[in-house]
Amino acid sequence: MKHKFVHYSIAFFLLFALWKCATISTPQGGPKDKKPPLLLKSSPEQGQKNFKKETVELTFNEALKLNNPKEEIIIIPSPGKEIAFTVKGPLTIIKPKDGWKDSTTYSISFREGIQDITEGNPVKDLRLAFSTGPIIDSLVIKGSIKDGLTEKIPENITIALYTSDTFNIFKHAPSYFAKSDKLGNFQLENLKGDTYFIYAFDDKNKNLKVDTPAEQFGFLKDSIRLIKNTSGLIIPLLKIDTRKLKLTSGRSIQDLASLKFNKNITSYNLTMEDSLKLANSYGDNQTEISVFLNQNVRDSTRIRVQAEDSLLQKVDTSFYIKRTPTKRTHDPLRISFGDVELDSQTGLLTSKFQSNKIITSFRFDSINLRLDSAVYVKLAPSEITFDTLTKKGALTKKIDKNDINLESKELIRLELGKDFACSIEDDSIKAQKISAKVLTFEETGIFHIEVNNRTSYDFVIELLTQDNKLVRSATNQKKYTFENLTPGSYKLRVIIDKNCNGKWDYGNILLREEPETILYYRSPEKKYEIPIRENWEVGPYKVTI
Repeated sequence: MKHKFVHYSIAFFLLFALWKCATISTPQGGPKDKKPPLLLKSSPEQGQKNFKKETVELTFNEALKLNNPKEEIIIIPSPGKEIAFTVKGPLTIIKPKDGWKDSTTYSISFREGIQDITEGNPVKDLRLAFSTGPIIDSLVIKGSIKDGLTEKIPENITIALYTSDTFNIFKHAPSYFAKSDKLGNFQLENLKGDTYFIYAFDDKNKNLKVDTPAEQFGFLKDSIRLIKNTSGLIIPLLKIDTRKLKLTSGRSIQDLASLKFNKNITSYNLTMEDSLKLANSYGDNQTEISVFLNQNVRDSTRIRVQAEDSLLQKVDTSFYIKRTPTKRTHDPLRISFGDVELDSQTGLLTSKFQSNKIITSFRFDSINLRLDSAVYVKLAPSEITFDTLTKKGALTKKIDKNDINLESKELIRLELGKDFACSIEDDSIKAQKISAKVLTFEETGIFHIEVNNRTSYDFVIELLTQDNKLVRSATNQKKYTFENLTPGSYKLRVIIDKNCNGKWDYGNILLREEPETILYYRSPEKKYEIPIRENWEVGPYKVTI
């Protein structure tokens, strides 16, 4: 009996040990852990003054890992470029190489820089503010950023404050900075009273400076004298190449000279020796000028080039051109037409077109508007315009409404003969037949708008397609109606035209001139799209500027 009891005791002990081991293993399956790490204590504590230690330490309720801390953990003002971030289990340690500056208020936003080690849940809305002196700064600047041209909100934008009017955002790092959230809102906290200049930019290379052409940026021209909390700031962002304008290359091949710049130019002027006149235009884009060399060009003819970019930066230089024996490949003439639209109410036919070459002449006996099998309408020279600089053209023809037969099953179309246009290289284009889109009252919609202009400036109303292409515009019309609109979704924006030139202007960061403001209409349902249906009349939509 005694031996049997011993055997039973050993068996029970083994079963108990196995059960004990099973209870401490991680269970498989079950709901995913979505709880963020919880801060248990920190050194310094939130709002602490006279902090003198070398490291900031935070203890959480679980083991942690770092997630791109140099970008996600934002310390303002920056204690220096070299900062060591370390985790040891539930402990996070921050140590700047140059230490914490004396009598300075620091604000640390952790964003998604600290996560739990199992599921990667980030610490939620954690911020720590402390001072190395007897005073902790507490002023706040709040605002939002937006795209300067569209209704979209740029993501992950750096908002920067500078305390000197001699700073340069292309060379100097800011005194304070923060990041915008997904809604475009930003908040700079624990600021000291001072005068600040505020900028926002897409810091793609993470160096807290604007130094690549791909980086969007924006600014407010007026300084902020911070003596109390400030809110409601709105900073529009634009993508503007701020590099100094340069003529980077020039070459001649046979009868064509190409002048290339390092960025887009907005205007140019060419002056030739001996008052020589040569046809010229933009190249494939506005970084290039094409000059066509006729037989009057002698060897090494000097040409003066004056060009300007959107920031009013100028180039004034000289270049020598000459015809060469080298053969070049001549691209065929191409002309692409946009929609040909005929308004049945007004009889107005319109279309726009783009050419790849300068068009030197049109043959108007090769251009016809076919209304039906029996009615053909000719176009006059005054009804076609062409800009040799941009190689863009427009066609506008007023037709007698009595000649428009909407009951006919035959398509109204624009018929272009093969020689209707001749280019500077003496080539023509293939014949084209383009069907017209006939807009009838019953098949279109009407949209009314009313503008309450509280400013002293001019304004431009623009109706856009859903992909931001201009449909129509009007200037200084407080009550305006867009008629005969093709059914679809539209957007409405208003440009505040401060310089009264009838268009939107970039402004000039080099002269601290802000871009002109663009406002998008947004419905009470927070939507930018305006649906237009057949035989519908909507509005008036009211916009206050």
